[in-house]
Amino acid sequence: MKHSRKLIFLSLTAGVMMTLVPEFGFSQDKSMGSRPNILLIQTDDMGYDDMSFNGRKDLETPHLDKLASQSVRFTDFTVASVCAPSRAMLLTGRHFLKTGVAGVHGGHDFINLDETLLPELFKEAGYATGMFGKWHSGKTDGYFPWDRGFDEAYMAKLYQYFPSEGRYNDVAVKEQRWSTEVITDYGIDFIRKHKDKPFFAYVSYFDPHGLWRAPEEKVKKYLDKGLARGYATLCAMVDLVDGEIGRLLASLDKEGLAGNTIVVFMSDNGPQRSDRNLGVLSESEWEQRNPSGFPGWKATNWANGVKSPLFFRWPGHYKPGYVPRLVDMTDILPTMMDLIGERTYKTRHPLDGRSIKPYLSYHLDVLPEKKVYLAKWFVQVGTAKGESYLPISPGVRSRIRFDDQTLAVRDEHFVLLMNPSRQPRPDISGNPLLFDLTRDSLETENVASRFPEKVKSMTEDLRAWYKDIVENQKSFQAPWFQIGWKGKRVVEVPAYGTNCISGNLINSDHFLGNWKGVGDKATYQFNVLLPGKYRIELFTSDTVGEGMSMKFSFEKKAIVKELVPQTQQLVGELFFNKGEGIFTIELTKNRDNAVINRMTEIRLTRL
Repeated sequence: MKHSRKLIFLSLTAGVMMTLVPEFGFSQDKSMGSRPNILLIQTDDMGYDDMSFNGRKDLETPHLDKLASQSVRFTDFTVASVCAPSRAMLLTGRHFLKTGVAGVHGGHDFINLDETLLPELFKEAGYATGMFGKWHSGKTDGYFPWDRGFDEAYMAKLYQYFPSEGRYNDVAVKEQRWSTEVITDYGIDFIRKHKDKPFFAYVSYFDPHGLWRAPEEKVKKYLDKGLARGYATLCAMVDLVDGEIGRLLASLDKEGLAGNTIVVFMSDNGPQRSDRNLGVLSESEWEQRNPSGFPGWKATNWANGVKSPLFFRWPGHYKPGYVPRLVDMTDILPTMMDLIGERTYKTRHPLDGRSIKPYLSYHLDVLPEKKVYLAKWFVQVGTAKGESYLPISPGVRSRIRFDDQTLAVRDEHFVLLMNPSRQPRPDISGNPLLFDLTRDSLETENVASRFPEKVKSMTEDLRAWYKDIVENQKSFQAPWFQIGWKGKRVVEVPAYGTNCISGNLINSDHFLGNWKGVGDKATYQFNVLLPGKYRIELFTSDTVGEGMSMKFSFEKKAIVKELVPQTQQLVGELFFNKGEGIFTIELTKNRDNAVINRMTEIRLTRL
């Protein structure tokens, strides 16, 4: 296949022209055959244009500009449209819907425990592995980063910018500093400690995800440029993370590791248009933020929602330039394994990605065309609107209809959007929409009527792919809570991690709510590793009303407790046999028609 995409030369503000280099071989490895280190840097909600070299006149990112000028830069890198799904694809090399991830919270952001993760493969290859920053792939025993292949991990509390909070190898830590700086320090310390052996360091920043917040001196810098408070804060966040990335990269130079370290930089999804505290960007601010003009934003399948920067830097091996071929997040894992010389590694499930190593030396015609499937981060069930955290139990799974879903499929010539958000292109009608990307990369003209056979074939392809997803019992799987993981005596089970609910219950992002009717019931998947008698405590964010009784059971053992009007209370003691089973909570009495609006946690303590 000859690649015929029109090439557009991009100029960096630093004065370096990013040009396509036709072909060249690898230079001699100056590290005498030692395997390269990998430093993977990921930002959060940073758009393709959120760097000054891409035409932003209101933003200063000198360190990212410099990194771009030294890197192979991909101009058609596709990711998922929101955080946890994109990270699941990065860590597994598989489409997120196959990994159990089907959302951003509410128990839908846990990667199945039988998935093979990238750090596990690095560890098997003899690498030291470290992860520092945002972990959005499961937050209970067995799912934490230190449980899934990382020798060292600092899991920062989501979007807690200042003061920083988190867990380092499962020990709570808190500092009176900005989380962006703390994350960088952990990364630098890891690099220094492991400079004498191959390492894989994953440094994952929050910035510039909402809630938008940055040091006031950074914000003032952009206020002084005439920007409004909200937009100035957003720019300040990017400015802050740019400086910290610069500090991280400088540590490679200081330790003499830059020449034998492959630096990979990416975001996780497209830019967000609004912030809960600081409001919505104006039309002019949004245009300033997106000078390339791609339609959409985070959480949409339009180009700007699923387009991310992607850089690979390896001095002396890869010449700076750009690659216009389509790649996606699932390609990162097999590419990294290829880069360190691991070609016979094994994963528990087949990969969707492929190594794009040939592209790094500009062999652009070696690989066949790529096909990418895109899906909204939650499953549409029936006529429910908005974000859905509904557990996908067997009864719910049977109600999932292909025609209700927001999906897309794209190759290197066309993209087909099914049930897309209308806001990015309100003047374009029709469903599905088809765009000819070879002529219209900004997705401005629906050509479905001109290519009916293409619409038919892509739709049939998408339907078959989604059918396989729905029929795969690993898809949409709720967490398996590990009771007694590594001998731990205390287990914190998030109430929203249920695998089935009934009655009036509503599962939400961080709570399970609307307990009010007798028979309201939630079940949880337990794997009891340490059997014995456990004390059960219940946590709610609102005070429990008078006259409510609940039954707590595991397999055939149960206790019934009349609750007291508190937000934290002892329920009783229950024996848990070893093995897998279902833990159930059921409302058995509600004398005064009380309501529990938010149940947040069930805590088990082994006696």
